[in-house]
Amino acid sequence: MLKKWPLISLLLVFGCGPSKEELQRHHNQIMVAQHRLINAFDQLDSSLLDSAGYRLLYWEYDSVKFFIQQLNNVLDTLQAPGNDQEFLKAAEQFSAASLKLHEQYYPPFLDAFRKYHSIGAIEDSITMIQQWNRLLHHKKELIENLKRAQALFVSKYNLIIYNPNMNAITVERVYSPQDDDQ
Repeated sequence: MLKKWPLISLLLVFGCGPSKEELQRHHNQIMVAQHRLINAFDQLDSSLLDSAGYRLLYWEYDSVKFFIQQLNNVLDTLQAPGNDQEFLKAAEQFSAASLKLHEQYYPPFLDAFRKYHSIGAIEDSITMIQQWNRLLHHKKELIENLKRAQALFVSKYNLIIYNPNMNAITVERVYSPQDDDQ
């Protein structure tokens, strides 16, 4: 009887990993929150073209903060499957980078945007374009970092993505809501 205990303990240690359903749910919760946040950023960017005025622009700016908080709430409730912390860490980094984008990159751009559209000075136009390019570069970088981590997680656990528009991966490649624009 005592000789069986090491075998049983090995089975308990190595046989109790997360199920594929748990991994799928873990992935989907992160990616749905990420998708909503990216959509909020896209709405903010689209509101720049709206002639309704600055009220909509700043409402969309505030809604981005709400979706960052929603993503953080999702991440706070999740535990990494098994000992695999990589995807959860990447999602946390994405959230932190999104907050930085929202608080440090958008305000200078929005200030230059407002000045250019009220005064029309060439200097404000140049500043606005520089800030916009800086903002777009940072946004692209943070999305690409999460896409790489997601692709690794999906391939590592051989997950199936059922709805490529709600989750961010298709069979052929990683999907981003910005791909819809191309």
